[in-house]
Amino acid sequence: MPEYSLRKSKKILIHLYKLFRSKRSQAETSHFIDVLEELQNSILQKDRSKASLLAKKGKTLYSSLPKKALLKRVIHFVIGLGFALIVAVIIRQMWFELYEIPTGSMRPTFKEQDRVIVSKSKFGINFPLLTKHLYFDKDLCKRMSIFVFTAENMNTTDSEMLYFYLFPGKKQYIKRLVGKPGDTLYFYGGKIYGVDQEGNDISPELQQLSPLGIEHIPFIRFEGTKAPNKFSSSFALNQMGENVVKISLSPSGRREGKFLSSKLYENHDSFADYYDLWGFKNYAFARLVPSSYLDSLEKSYLGDLSSYPLVLEMHHSPSIKNNQPFRSSMATIGKSVSYLPLSKDHLKKIFKGLYTARFIVKNGNVTRYGSSTNQSNISIDKIPDGTYEFYHGKAYCIYPTGVAKELPEDHPLYEFSTKRLQTFFNLGIEFHSYYNPKNKDDFILPSRYAYFREGDLYLLGQPIVYSNDPELTNYIDIENKKSRSFLNYTPFIDHGPPLKTDGSLNIDMIHKFGLKVPDKHYLALGDNHAMSGDSRDFGFVPEENIKGTPSVIFWPPGSRFGTPTQVFIPWFSFPNIFIWTLGIISLSIGIYVTKRKTRFPIDFERS
Repeated sequence: MPEYSLRKSKKILIHLYKLFRSKRSQAETSHFIDVLEELQNSILQKDRSKASLLAKKGKTLYSSLPKKALLKRVIHFVIGLGFALIVAVIIRQMWFELYEIPTGSMRPTFKEQDRVIVSKSKFGINFPLLTKHLYFDKDLCKRMSIFVFTAENMNTTDSEMLYFYLFPGKKQYIKRLVGKPGDTLYFYGGKIYGVDQEGNDISPELQQLSPLGIEHIPFIRFEGTKAPNKFSSSFALNQMGENVVKISLSPSGRREGKFLSSKLYENHDSFADYYDLWGFKNYAFARLVPSSYLDSLEKSYLGDLSSYPLVLEMHHSPSIKNNQPFRSSMATIGKSVSYLPLSKDHLKKIFKGLYTARFIVKNGNVTRYGSSTNQSNISIDKIPDGTYEFYHGKAYCIYPTGVAKELPEDHPLYEFSTKRLQTFFNLGIEFHSYYNPKNKDDFILPSRYAYFREGDLYLLGQPIVYSNDPELTNYIDIENKKSRSFLNYTPFIDHGPPLKTDGSLNIDMIHKFGLKVPDKHYLALGDNHAMSGDSRDFGFVPEENIKGTPSVIFWPPGSRFGTPTQVFIPWFSFPNIFIWTLGIISLSIGIYVTKRKTRFPIDFERS
């Protein structure tokens, strides 16, 4: 056995003495203490050879000492483990926590497998393991910041979990904090306009991240999140976690709808229809279909489609007054459908701005990353096996560690065809063939949205057809003609932002049609509206559920490494300073006590 260095002999000495003290009640021999004292003297005299021999002798002697009784060993282990868990829980609940992003609901700010450090003291002082605060400062909650909250007492699904595999609790979510208590918000053009509780214009705050490509949609589905009882003659449409409309079915199978009393809007009597809600009429579900899907009536309006490879189909203007027959057991609602033929140049523009969910290719079969099923019935040829994603037209290969590498331009994933574009556009979020339209009446729509902004038609967050484009001018003429011809048809055109002619915010319009955030609640939206379960699904976040904010992305390395994209949250605040001071003091005391136990030279104790 090689000779130990003096440094290693010193470590062995300290370690043996600590172990010996913990079991001296079971066995203590003056001979063992004598060996340790002699070892210490050899180290002090820098006699390496002698110290090495004595260190080895001490290890041998220690191994011959009788062990603690099993019960005492178990008790000591449980006490040690319990203390460690208590410390870990306090740190994670009150100071900071390491967090791995599980889904793409906050892309591009956070992506799947990102690791972040979450500060738990930016907004207040949390009560460990309880959904409440010891202290909370609502003024520290900034609009368009990012916050972490627990799902406790909220209408979420699959939210149960175990902390440290022991303590039952609720999952935590990371979303964008958009609305504060008393705010009234209106959605137009992917942006949000609004006023605060005092009636002040907060639109600049709500739009400060718009240049970064973050856009917001006021709904996930027109029908909301609650399915009806298929044996009942009525059902409710649930938005923002609350029933807002009741649909009754007459004996003839026609819809009869009415608004329900709700704290989410000030006066629903001012609404012309359901599509007035919070700006629903400014958005449409979109998918690409071949012209063969259109019936003869639509073709008569659109004319010759031979030069247009695909048509943009837009479902919009949900209505509770549209008395179309109710032909399904699902919670569908009357809506209008518009069609815009797209040239090949338009389609290439869409392809160059394409974004998708993260997806896995294996043997030509494509599935969504994180999906519970390995079969999606979608195939894409010529693509090597791997994990990929599109973002703003750029394709990336994703490695097992979560690191993304941009693909070269000659990669087969960039190969353009109308069929491939149709696949990625219609199926690129859900990645399941359910969303592949079979006919124009297929009501299963993908999470793709179209909207107007200042006259231009947007898809995937970018203008695809400009206001001066002849195709768009012709489209608007057709929409107006159809609205004059059909009683229940609402055209999908640009209604304009909620502004007055002088450019100032139309506050009366905001109060009339806007979404009101209840007292002591917050509106949470995901940056990736197409893949986010957020307040549109489970409702507003109660103030007591707020736990903190992500401060640093520490993995993977790259352009997003460091502080995430959000508004500035002051560091020098009472809760932050208090928790950090308390943490540093506790850590210093722990280090001091540990060093006292391991100080050298050792003052040996004999019983």
